[in-house]
Amino acid sequence: MASEHDHDSGHHHGPGGCDTVGRHGMLLFGGDPVYLSHLPMYAGPHNFQVLLEAGPDSPALEALRADRARHGDGMYTFDPVPFPIAELAPHDGVPARTSLEGTLVRGHFERGGTPVATGARMDIRTVVWFRQLDVEATPEPGQALEYLYFGRGEQRYLVHERQARPSFDQVLTVRLIPGTVRTQAGHPLDDDVTAIQFDQAQRASLSRDDLAEHRLVAGAVATASFPLTRSPGFSPGFTVGIEVERELYLEIKKLT
Repeated sequence: MASEHDHDSGHHHGPGGCDTVGRHGMLLFGGDPVYLSHLPMYAGPHNFQVLLEAGPDSPALEALRADRARHGDGMYTFDPVPFPIAELAPHDGVPARTSLEGTLVRGHFERGGTPVATGARMDIRTVVWFRQLDVEATPEPGQALEYLYFGRGEQRYLVHERQARPSFDQVLTVRLIPGTVRTQAGHPLDDDVTAIQFDQAQRASLSRDDLAEHRLVAGAVATASFPLTRSPGFSPGFTVGIEVERELYLEIKKLT
C-alpha cells in the first residue's frame, strides 16, 4: 500500500506557499456518463472534494469498455498528469480547466493497479461538486451523516460528504424506492422517483451520526432527507427511501 506521501508527488510550492498542483488521483466509475471522484486527504494540495462528469476520448473509452468486458466492472482509477486542482472550481458554471490527461488504471493507481490506457484525455462535461476541505476543522457534536446524491438514468450515486476529520471516502450505487417520497413533515407525495435525478450533487442527510462505523453498506435501506432541494413536484424539501446496491469505493485510513 502506498504511503500518504506518494499521493503528494508533483506537489509544488510557489512564492505564496503551497499551491494546488499535485498528482490528483481519481476514482472512475459509471458508463454513460462516466464520473470522476477526486481521492482527497486532509493535507494540501489534496484537501478538495471534487466530483466530475467526464467524457473520455475515443481511445480511452474503447480501452475501458474492452477491459471491463474482459475483467468485469471492478475498480478503475484515473492518474492524471499533475495539475492545479483549483482550476476545476466552476465560475459561472464553467471551470478554467476543461480536460485532464493521464493514465486509466484497472484497480487503484497507487496500490498495484494495471494501466489500461496511457495518454488518455478526460473532457470535463459537468462539475458535479467542488469544495475545499478545511484541514483545521474539528467535528461538531451530533453532526449528521451526509451524502452527495447525483446521477441520472440507471446510474444513481451517493458519495460521502467529507466534513471534519476523522472522516471517510465512500462511493455507493443506489436506487430510490418508489412510493416513499414525502414532505419534510412526513406527508406523502406523488413524485416519481425516476424523476429525482441531478447533474449537480444535492446534499442528502441521514438521521445518524457522521461516523465511519455508521456509514451505509450494501443492502442497507435508509430514509434520506433533501432539505435544500425541491422534489420533481416542487415540494420545498423532501425525504425518500434509498436502497444501497453496491459499494464502489471505501477509504478510511487516509482521512483519519
